[in-house]
Amino acid sequence: MTLGRQRSPKHERGKHMRPYLRVANVYEDRIDTSDVLRMNFEPEEVAIYELRDGDILLNEGQSPELVGRPAIYRGEVPGACFQNTLIRFRAYEHVDPNYALLVFRHYMHSGVFKSIARWSTNIAHLGSGPIKLLA
Repeated sequence: MTLGRQRSPKHERGKHMRPYLRVANVYEDRIDTSDVLRMNFEPEEVAIYELRDGDILLNEGQSPELVGRPAIYRGEVPGACFQNTLIRFRAYEHVDPNYALLVFRHYMHSGVFKSIARWSTNIAHLGSGPIKLLA
């Protein structure tokens, strides 16, 4: 489990602009590519934040019913990285990402994610700590 890179003004320009995914792109079991933004990721950051086919993205912050909303990245946006509003789950070699997606969908619909989330106003946040205990 890894949180994405934080967006900031210093990353809006640079020599290494790349597409990145954010909450607005991750729906339940679907990546929406209609509005993909770009920011600068230095080569050493790409090694950390670049998505691979089979990575599962979970919404880190969302309404209580949708916190942890998962989708599998299947290369829809080649070379994409991800923002810190998302948590990436990368399965071990012998774990089928499709099975992990089903488990995460169950956690979202059954309220498991909601129960471990931190709350601010009416937004729930998973963070990377509590969710690691589930994975």
